[in-house]
Amino acid sequence: MSPSKSTKANDHDQVSKAEHLSTSPVCRFSLAPLRNTKVLHLVRHGEGFHNVAVRQAGGNHDLYKRWDFEDSQMTAFGWEQAFALKKHIQGSQAPITVDLVVVSPLSRTLQTAVAVFGGGAYESECSLAPPLMTSAAMEASGVSAPAAGIASDGCPPFVAHELCREMIGVHPCDKRRDLAYYKRNFPAVDFSLVDSEQDELWRADERETRPEIQARAVRFLQWVMTRSERHIAVVTHSAFLTRGLLPQFGQEFHQDVNKDMQEYVQNCEMRSMVLVDGNGGGGLRKDDPFGLQEAHTVCPGDEEELMS
Repeated sequence: MSPSKSTKANDHDQVSKAEHLSTSPVCRFSLAPLRNTKVLHLVRHGEGFHNVAVRQAGGNHDLYKRWDFEDSQMTAFGWEQAFALKKHIQGSQAPITVDLVVVSPLSRTLQTAVAVFGGGAYESECSLAPPLMTSAAMEASGVSAPAAGIASDGCPPFVAHELCREMIGVHPCDKRRDLAYYKRNFPAVDFSLVDSEQDELWRADERETRPEIQARAVRFLQWVMTRSERHIAVVTHSAFLTRGLLPQFGQEFHQDVNKDMQEYVQNCEMRSMVLVDGNGGGGLRKDDPFGLQEAHTVCPGDEEELMS
């Protein structure tokens, strides 16, 4: 065979191989070293009073602008949802491991995180650590609480982080209280990553945009990948998940898998996913963390925020 024919034959083999790989079901799979992965349990907070008001008003989202919903608390039903999720996790046939709980520093997410991943009733004479939540923090939403709150004994560490907050601005329900309030009511939660005493991020006349919340979600994932813990629960909000985080992933998957990822996240729903750092441990590219350069597009349906 002449060199030219040999070259053409090799080229043909390479093209055939490439075509095979591009159409092969194997392309739907993804492999990565275990050290470059985290298991994330993404949880939206339980039902809040602001959620009920908007639903009863037929979806009137202007109610989110009412100041009586500032830093909205969970309803009694929201607490039931959270305790039901806790029971589900504990009764799961496949044990769910949680090494760290990361929570948005708003009342309804802190309440949800403690109810789902916290301990039993706090007993000051028996507990070696402060409670995760005082009884006052539970009674603030009109729910009877254990006499001294919920214990932190035997629980993973809880860390509050502003990067997983709800879309910021305009809606008082998404405004953080002074930090002293949370430290007083959630003594065992680590608030050291919350920089300011007052909420310096929230603006009454300016709402965070979708590109901004998506960029914030990426910064949050960058931080997550710096943690030593592998199984991490993240207790957050609907817009952070359905507008900021989830739309940036799944486009390469089968449509059924992508649909499961992009479906609206209900109150107190938990979705467990594996986060892969394809750029190497600690080596995230600043220009395109997690390969999301093409995924910063808009997800279907740009309606007004359904829930917070």
